[in-house]
Amino acid sequence: MSKESRSRELQLDTILAAVTLALGGKSAAKDDLLHRFTKRYLGNTSSDDSAVKSSELIIADIVQAWHFVQERKSSRPVIAFEEGLLEENGRQLPTTVVRVLLDDKPFIVDSLRQALLRSGATIKTVRNTVLFSGRRKTGAAKDSLGRFGQLIGIARSSDDDYSAESFCSITCARWGGERSKPIESELRDALNHVSAAVGNYKEMTSAAANLRRNLLTNAEYLPVSEENVAESIEFIGWLIDNHFTFLGYEKYRIREKAGESIIELESDSLLGVSRYKSELKSQTKVSSLPGAAADFIRRPKLLSFAKSSKRSKVHRPAYYDYVLIKEFDKAGQVTHMHRFLGLYTSSVYFREALSIPLLRKKVSRALENSGYTKNGHNMKDLLQVINTFPRDELFQVSSKALLDIAIGITKIRDTGTSKLFVRKDFYGRFVSCLVYIPRELFNTKSRLAIQSLLQQRLQAEDVDFNTYLSESSQARIHLVFRVPSIRALKIDQNALEKEIVELIRPWEEDFMERLREVGTEDEAQQQYEQFAECF
Repeated sequence: MSKESRSRELQLDTILAAVTLALGGKSAAKDDLLHRFTKRYLGNTSSDDSAVKSSELIIADIVQAWHFVQERKSSRPVIAFEEGLLEENGRQLPTTVVRVLLDDKPFIVDSLRQALLRSGATIKTVRNTVLFSGRRKTGAAKDSLGRFGQLIGIARSSDDDYSAESFCSITCARWGGERSKPIESELRDALNHVSAAVGNYKEMTSAAANLRRNLLTNAEYLPVSEENVAESIEFIGWLIDNHFTFLGYEKYRIREKAGESIIELESDSLLGVSRYKSELKSQTKVSSLPGAAADFIRRPKLLSFAKSSKRSKVHRPAYYDYVLIKEFDKAGQVTHMHRFLGLYTSSVYFREALSIPLLRKKVSRALENSGYTKNGHNMKDLLQVINTFPRDELFQVSSKALLDIAIGITKIRDTGTSKLFVRKDFYGRFVSCLVYIPRELFNTKSRLAIQSLLQQRLQAEDVDFNTYLSESSQARIHLVFRVPSIRALKIDQNALEKEIVELIRPWEEDFMERLREVGTEDEAQQQYEQFAECF
C-alpha cells in the first residue's frame, strides 16, 4: 500500500469514528449503514480536497447529507438548499450546498452543473455518488423493500430490492434566500429534460433504425443516386452506433394545400426534449422558411444538417444539432420529414473526416475538385486542414465552400498572416467565423477583443467559441454567433478582417513603422533594437 493510500485510509477511519460519535451508537446495523453511506459519499473525493482537510467541516457535511437521504416519498427529485462553510486558502467561506436525490440516469451531474451556471451560481465543489438503496414505507412488512420510504440499507449493486439513486451535493458560493426558488425551478426544468431524453432514448433510436430499414426497402423508388442512398443508410447506422446522443424527435407531414406546400407537425410524434419545445408550430408554409430550409424540402435530397437556435439543457450547453431525414412516395414526392435533435458524441470530434459516412463523400469531392495531385504534398496539406476543420462546420458547409476555405487556410499556414473566413448558416440562424491569427498574439485578451468586435459588427445576441492550437505558427478561433436579423445582414469579410488585424496589431509594429517614417531602414532597425525592449 502506498503512503498516500495509507494516509487516506487513516483519514477515513478518523472521519468514520467522528461520524459514528455524532450520529451512531444506536445499533451495529445502523452504524454499518452509516459507514457504507459515508464511504460511498466520500468515494469520489480526492485526498487534497480542501473540504476533507478540515475534518470538522466534512463531518458537518456528512451529517447534513445523511439526514437528507433518509426519505424519498415519490419519484419526484428531492432538492434542498443548505447553508454551510468551505475552507479555502485558510479561510472559511459561507456556502450554499445544493443537494439532489433522484433515480439514477445518465447526464444528471453535467446537467445540474449547467443549470446552476445558467442561474448565475458560482460552483466550488461537486460530490456525486450512486447509492444502491433499499427503502421501506411506513407500516410495510420488515422484509419489504422498494424505491420509496425510509432508508433501510445500502447494497453494493442494484437488484429487485435495492434501486440505484443518484445523490449529488454541489457546494456553491452563498446566495441570498430569494434566489433559491428560481434556481430550484431551473434545476427541475433541467432534470425534466434529462428524464424525457433518457426515458425516450430507445424510442428515438428505434425511429432512426426504422427509417434506415425503410430506405433499404424503398431504395429503388428514391429520387437520389444509389451511392447517396447507400451513404445515407450507413450514416444513420453510424449515428445510432454511439456517435449521436439522441435527445429529441419530431415528425412532420408534408402536403399540398391550395397550391402551397405545407409542413404539418404530428403532435403525437414528439419524443424526448421536443415535448418541452413550446415554439413548435402545428403548420408552416414552406415558402415562409429561410431559403436553404425551403430548398431542402423541395429538393430530392435525403438528409440535411442544421443547428438549433436553442441550447441543450442536457449534458452540455451547446446548441442542439439537427439531423433531418425525408421520406418519399413511389412517385418520388416528399411525404414526411423526421427531425432528430441531440449532440454529436465526443469521439466524432476526433475522427478523421474520411471515416464518417456522407461527410467522406463531401470531402472526397472537395479533394478531387482541388486539382491537386493525389498523394502529393498539396493534397496532403489540404486533407490535414480538413481533418482539423471544426466538425460542426464540416457537417453544414457545402463541398464548394469547404474547398474554398480549406485552400485559403493552406495558403496562409506558417506565414504569420491573420485571416477571417465567414459563413452564414443555411437555415438563417447563425454566422460562423473562422479566425486565424499569429500564435504569439493569441491569448484570452485577444480572443475576447476579436469576439466583441465581431459580435458588435454582426449584431449578434449570443456566441459560442472554441480554439485550436497545433504545431502551426497560427492559432484558430472558431466563433459561432446567433444573429436574429441574419437575413438583412450584409457582411464585408475583407473589412472585418482588416479591423481584426488592426485590433491585435502589436505596438512594436507601429513603433517600427513610425521609425521608418522619420529615418532610413538602417537607422530604424538600430533604434528599434535599442528601444523596443524598454517598454
